Amino acid sequence: MSTLHSRFGRFLLPLLAALALLAPSASTAGSPTRKPTTAKPATKTLAPQSKVSISLSHRIKEGNLIVLLDNRPIFNEVFQKATLAISQTTSWDPISVPAGKHMLTARVNGKNGKTYKSGTYELQLSQKSGIDLIIRMKGDKLVVGPAS
Repeated sequence: MSTLHSRFGRFLLPLLAALALLAPSASTAGSPTRKPTTAKPATKTLAPQSKVSISLSHRIKEGNLIVLLDNRPIFNEVFQKATLAISQTTSWDPISVPAGKHMLTARVNGKNGKTYKSGTYELQLSQKSGIDLIIRMKGDKLVVGPAS
């Protein structure tokens, strides 16, 4: 039996030493193993963008301007008119919008409870140049068009 143990020991000790060299170090022990990937992760490509500047020419004291692009809100800002002004044009910083053909509508909810709506404005946006839009109050309606 002692011969069996000594023969077994001759093979076991080198095997254990080899396994010790292959074992993860203490700093990575217990961390999950990760298989190397050969494929690159998919990168999210963003649609080309265009800048749209929005201005509102209004006569109401306070309100909220909401602009929808393809029936989705892209702009929602509160505004107010200077106390002694009869009418005022309020302008905001440009916003980024996907380039392409879109349908734009606008709505103003006045502080007094009155709502003003625009018709649909067809918009073609280029990724090379933006557009300046002005929304004007005409009676009880809003009219959207390019700023001059």
